[in-house]
Order: sequence, then C-alpha cells, then structure tokens
Amino acid sequence: MGSDCQVLHLEPLFPRFLSRIVQSRDLLLDRMGTGAAVLCAVHCVATPLLLVAFPLAVWLGEGAEPVLVGVSLGLSALALVRGTTLHRRRLPLGLLLIAGVLLVLRGMVGEGLAERLVVVTAASLLVTAHVLNIRCRHQRLVTISRPAL
Repeated sequence: MGSDCQVLHLEPLFPRFLSRIVQSRDLLLDRMGTGAAVLCAVHCVATPLLLVAFPLAVWLGEGAEPVLVGVSLGLSALALVRGTTLHRRRLPLGLLLIAGVLLVLRGMVGEGLAERLVVVTAASLLVTAHVLNIRCRHQRLVTISRPAL
C-alpha cells in the first residue's frame, strides 16, 4: 500500500494570493506614510514662501499643520508597527519615536528656521524608517520563501 501511494505536494494558491494582497497593502501603507512625511516637510518649508507670494493662501498656514502631523504620524505608526511584527527589527520604530517626539516638541524651538529644521529632520527620520521597514520586510519575506536545503 505504501509503495503504490504517491504523495502530492500541492501548493496552496489561496494563502499565497492572500499573502500577496497583505504585502501590497503594507507596501502601500509605507508609501503613504513616506508621502505624508514628505508633504509635511514641503508644507513647512513652502508655506512662508507661498504666504509671501500669494497672501490669499492662508488656508495653507497653521491650520493644516496639526492635520499633516497627525496623518503623517498615524500612517507611519500603522505601517511600521505592522512591519515590525513581521521582521522583528526595532530600528524603524525607534526612528518613528524620535520623529514623533521632534514633531510634538517642535513648538519649543520657536518659529522660523529652527522649527523648519526640526520638522525636516523629523520627516527625514520618518522616510528613513519607512525605507528600512520596506527593506527589512522584503528580507524577511525572501528568507521565509527560500526552500530548505
């Protein structure tokens, strides 16, 4: 009986399909978080120039800052926590924490160039965290998908 039976190794297609959907969703979250961080930095640097050039652009002023910071930190936290549960590397979360502290405490440095430098530094840390998260997740997925020798 044992010699006549053949063991079929069928690769389950549905779980692989689902894992690709989850991977693409996580990558989209990282990209959105990166975009929000860059938008936050561009807003911080460009708003004074726009206010000088177009005085009616007041709607780009201070009212948009809390929204941009909240969206940027929220998307980043969601993407980086999800990534950390997969790859177990803590550096992206550490960079998120430092960037969050900088963004929350940016008002303590005052208005002007110092505040802009703090925001651009925080945004750079968030972008770096997302790039690391994408690389770590990719390395983890490649390691998992390699066949055992």
